[in-house]
Amino acid sequence: MARLARLYAPNTSQLVQAKLLPQVIALPEMQTLKPQLIQWLEQASVRYGLAVHAWSITQDSIYVLSTPSEPKSVSQVVQALGRYLASSLKQGAVFSSRYRSCLVEKGDYLLASMMWLEIYLHQQEGVDNPELLPWSSAGWHMGRSFKDFPWMRDHEAYWLLGNTPFERQARYRELCEDGLSRTMLDKIQAALQGQWALGGAEFIQEMGEVASRRVVPGQRGRPRKEVK
Repeated sequence: MARLARLYAPNTSQLVQAKLLPQVIALPEMQTLKPQLIQWLEQASVRYGLAVHAWSITQDSIYVLSTPSEPKSVSQVVQALGRYLASSLKQGAVFSSRYRSCLVEKGDYLLASMMWLEIYLHQQEGVDNPELLPWSSAGWHMGRSFKDFPWMRDHEAYWLLGNTPFERQARYRELCEDGLSRTMLDKIQAALQGQWALGGAEFIQEMGEVASRRVVPGQRGRPRKEVK
């Protein structure tokens, strides 16, 4: 089956996953490289015009929620991270396959995607307080980290949570404590796995008109014959 073309729509956020190869995950150097990996993400995102809203490094993947300024911004950043990692680890390829991405509707779907990559994924790995991890932007968004990330660009959906940083952080903490519904979790995982659009019916219809390719799965099987 032919590979899907890269998914892009102007002024639309994307949830991105770059999965590491098992042999790369097993390298002890990966743990010590995580601070450097964050710096590389900063450098590459600034260089290639990728507005990063949230990010997370799990045991096996790098996740980024961002809005690209150009069709190739995401792929350029992922490729740059791959080159930096490969050079530092003295490896060939470091990612197990092409990165996956899905288009994300602003508002509730974007906030849910933030919560999914910053909190849920780490909880699934057995982490009790993901907001205290230095390997994601959760602490920044929840007011639990004093580290500044001036290169990040908080999305409008996050800004609308409150009039001050403290209000936004408090409201986001409340949302994270409430957690994501099973329905929303399934939607996020299906959209990212299939590389489709994540959002409501109107958003999906709009993306179908402006995106670089189809944004929902095609119908299986042969087209039905018309009955004369």
